[in-house]
Formats: sequence, C-alpha cells, structure tokens
Amino acid sequence: MRRHAHALARRALGPAYPRALQRWRGAQGAWRSRRVAAVTRRFVAWHGLSVSGGPFAGLTYPDRAALSLAPKLLGLYERELHPAIEAAIHAEPEVIVNVGAADGYYAVGLKRRCPDATVIAFEADARQRELCRRVAAAPTSSGSRSASRGPSACGRSSGRASGTGATSRGSGRPTTGSR
Repeated sequence: MRRHAHALARRALGPAYPRALQRWRGAQGAWRSRRVAAVTRRFVAWHGLSVSGGPFAGLTYPDRAALSLAPKLLGLYERELHPAIEAAIHAEPEVIVNVGAADGYYAVGLKRRCPDATVIAFEADARQRELCRRVAAAPTSSGSRSASRGPSACGRSSGRASGTGATSRGSGRPTTGSR
C-alpha cells in the first residue's frame, strides 16, 4: 500500500516529490517528538525521576531531557543485557569504559554499582555529554549523590578521570594524561 502511495505521489508531484516527501517526514517526526514528550511528561508526573528496577535501581535523572526515559525509569531499558551487566558488576572491574555514553545511564549506573572502579564515559554529542554530567551530579533516590571521585561524568578534564568522570573534549576523544 505504501509503495503504491509513493508511486502515485511521485507521478502527481513530479520533480517536487523528493522535497514534499522530506517535508512530510519532517512533519511526522515533529509530531512524534511532541507526542513522546507529552507521554514522558505524564509518565514522570506519575512515576518520578528515579529508576525503580533493573541493575541501576535508585539512579535518579535530573529532568525529563533523556531519550527513552520511561523504559529506563522502569528498569526495563535493554532488559536483555541485565544478566550480562550483573555478571560484569560481579566481576568487580577496575576500569569501565563506556563509548557512546549518551545520557549516562550505563556510565553513572555502573559507577553506582562499582564504586571502586574508574568509569570513563565518552560522548561526542555536546547535549548528551551535558546531560550525562547532570545525571552524575543528581542525587540518588536515597538522597546522596552518585559515588564519584574526580570530575563529574562526561566532564572535561585536563587529566585522566577517576570516578564517574569521563575525559572528553569537544571532539568526544579522551584526555589520557596531564597537560
């Protein structure tokens, strides 16, 4: 059905079809984003901003800015990975590297569960990196801050991070030594 609709639109619009399709998809994306934001607002009003289950229960988000927030808050986000995450936590690693840390769900969550580990989070996107910092600085559901030593998660640093600190610069690359 969709293929026939595209063929009909292509014939009717001629050379204007690619631009019209792009505008249509943009409008659909904007509508979807508004809908997700509205559902997230209602969910957060009902549930709150603390993760209630899964390996990172107790992790608290500072606001509704994170993507895929409802599954994370319920502890269901990437649920198929929970056994592997628990096994990694049980192994008591000394260093954890999270490449593509996004909002810090894994970086900050793992730091909370492995307080003696050095967690290094890399994120190239400046908005996500800032959100990661705020998640690391947010108090936990027990009222304390995330266990960290050194710079906040996804923060910029002139030296290597210890604790939840990532050492990314604007390019998303780590800083590995003192300058």
